[in-house]
Amino acid sequence: MGESLNFVYSFFIGIALGVLFFAGLWWTLQKVVEAKSSPILILVSWLVRMSFALYGFYAVTVFFPGKNGLLLLLTAVTGFLVGRFGVNRFVHREGGHAFKS
Repeated sequence: MGESLNFVYSFFIGIALGVLFFAGLWWTLQKVVEAKSSPILILVSWLVRMSFALYGFYAVTVFFPGKNGLLLLLTAVTGFLVGRFGVNRFVHREGGHAFKS
């Protein structure tokens, strides 16, 4: 039972990471139009988003007990992609484009 719960947890952690990553990307694209130093905003946003995502994937493989590290990582990546599609649907439903004219 504990091993299968690890897969469920890693899937939901992946979803949270995907939503955080791609919602942060969407927010960055909203703000880059009005920012005075766009390249710095893009770089800082990328560094923060990548740091969260990489640490989250690292945490999934290291902190969950068992020998299924690679499978847990693949489960988290699957959740990450599900989170991406969720943010994509939300953005397009809200009127959708990052650059509003």
